[in-house]
Amino acid sequence: MDVRSAGVVALAAATPFVVGRLAGGALLSGGGHVWCPFRAATGVPCPLCGATRSVVLASRGDVAFLQYNPVWVGALAVVALVGFGVALAGRRGREVRFSPRTSRAVVAFVFVVGWVCALAHHHAITSS
Repeated sequence: MDVRSAGVVALAAATPFVVGRLAGGALLSGGGHVWCPFRAATGVPCPLCGATRSVVLASRGDVAFLQYNPVWVGALAVVALVGFGVALAGRRGREVRFSPRTSRAVVAFVFVVGWVCALAHHHAITSS
């Protein structure tokens, strides 16, 4: 991964926290609901359900983020840190590579864990 790509990935992962901090009040004022087509069709939360409220609450320092889908708070934070680390390593002349197979496995694992978390927090996600 080159320095520019790593920087873009890091900034993309950090952006939801910035937006949550700056515009989170508007997002949460309507109950924080974001329409989910999967949940609307099945009645079951998708792997990302609760992520918006969780990120907004975490960006404001509210531990209530743990009631929704905190997996995505951790995933975004890790991606941002890894992206910044890779960009820094690239600036120092070190190349960091991630195998596509490993990357896909990690993404799949995070989505499965996110879905389990969404299902476990179904009541909080759908009631507030």
